[in-house]
Amino acid sequence: MIEILSQKCVELMAGAVVKRMSTLSASEDPVFWLKGTAAVLKGAGKIASGIATENRCPKGVVRIGHKDMTESHDNVTYCTLADLGIYGAVDYGRTTGNPDVCVYMPNPELGSPVKASYFHTVRSLRISSANVGIWLHGAANANTIFDITGQELGNVTLGGSMLALNGGSDNRIGP
Repeated sequence: MIEILSQKCVELMAGAVVKRMSTLSASEDPVFWLKGTAAVLKGAGKIASGIATENRCPKGVVRIGHKDMTESHDNVTYCTLADLGIYGAVDYGRTTGNPDVCVYMPNPELGSPVKASYFHTVRSLRISSANVGIWLHGAANANTIFDITGQELGNVTLGGSMLALNGGSDNRIGP
């Protein structure tokens, strides 16, 4: 897993694809984790560069914010995920076990004071081959999400959707 910390940027050039291969790693962790404030992961366009995994991805091919609903490590705000293709391992997602997710955005708001994950921008993505395209989990609030193209998401066995909301409020989701 590649962690992008505060005020760091990873940019994939045209033709670049970062792929976790199952023959080299059995990890189900995200390929990239935007873990710090103002972290940026961007590419050269929806079909020009991408991120893929051959493994299960129940916590996202890309994760933005906190680890999951059990850990808030710090405030994570104003991250950007843009101009990429993001690909799970199986067309239409898994039919057994945990569903696969392309982009996972958890915010349990734990700690004292509470640690938040807000104000992220997710734009110009092609998401494919998973049960869920983008999953806003917990208090994943005040994000801007637009220009998302979904393909081969969800199936009749485990279900799925382009966008899953388990909490979250005040998000701006547009065409």
